Amino acid sequence: PKLQETSEYCKLSIWVHISSLSSLTIYFTREVNFKFLKRVSGDMSKNVWENYLINIGEFPAGYQLEMIAYPSIKDNFNYSDVAIDGKLNFNSF
Repeated sequence: PKLQETSEYCKLSIWVHISSLSSLTIYFTREVNFKFLKRVSGDMSKNVWENYLINIGEFPAGYQLEMIAYPSIKDNFNYSDVAIDGKLNFNSF
């Protein structure tokens, strides 16, 4: 969904669990405009959730949060996993 206008204090709190060598890239997008927010990658095979607090800042209405997961392929039928859980706060934490 498209988001309402954000303030300078807008932040995203996100929990990420990545198995194997996968990665997750997070953008704030509107048509052809985008702001790169965060890329999480690497071998997180320790089987834990990692927390990230990402500053989004001030944007006009109409932007969307876009997350692109790039799972690694272990073999023909065995992919790694990426799981996300988060909260967007338009004021402050």
